[in-house]
Amino acid sequence: IFAFLTVFTAILGTWTILALTETRPLEADGNSARWGDIFARYGRLLSSRLYVGYTLAFAAGTSGFFGFLAVGPALIIDQMGLAPFIFSVFLMLITLQFPAGNYVATRMTARMGIDRTLLWGGIVGIAAAVALLLLSPILSLWAILLPMIVYAFANGILFPNAMAGAASVDRRIAGTAASFAGFSQLGAGAVVAFTISALPTDSVMPYGFALVILAVATLAGVGLVYSSRRRN
Repeated sequence: IFAFLTVFTAILGTWTILALTETRPLEADGNSARWGDIFARYGRLLSSRLYVGYTLAFAAGTSGFFGFLAVGPALIIDQMGLAPFIFSVFLMLITLQFPAGNYVATRMTARMGIDRTLLWGGIVGIAAAVALLLLSPILSLWAILLPMIVYAFANGILFPNAMAGAASVDRRIAGTAASFAGFSQLGAGAVVAFTISALPTDSVMPYGFALVILAVATLAGVGLVYSSRRRN
């Protein structure tokens, strides 16, 4: 499968370069953007406390799920001895909470705005992380499932609001803002997954600690958003 994906990606990339033309508008001088211009935009975004707050909340608040994908099979299949099918059902129940959280987030945002909705997502997320950590001495399917359901629901609330907030900081470079926020989330997810997979998998406690740390970082990002709003 990986060989096929490699070949397919190479063919698709080559076709994209040769067949597709650049759709991005030219700069004021009639030329396409230079690398220096692109990095200058990143610098402008990273100098904004508001953008950093949204991006931190986005990356920390949603990357913990990657850690579960790394440690979940070892805990549920290897340690508990349950069938892979059970893990698949377990994972389905968790991931279904993400669109549920998205749906609730649309209603919350209409009533209280992006920032307050983001705060509530962070609060629900840290409650779920603390619950998972407190229940970690119990190697039980329900002790993992229930906190993870709540955590995934919080992810669904956080994701659209943090991304929308990050992209709206400077609407002239909204695409750059969104792409860097997405990169930050995937990068954080890769680090979390690698770190969790390197820790002992005979207990959910290491993952619980990691989720609590990420949840605290999420609230720190939300706090940065609020402090930036007050300054402005």
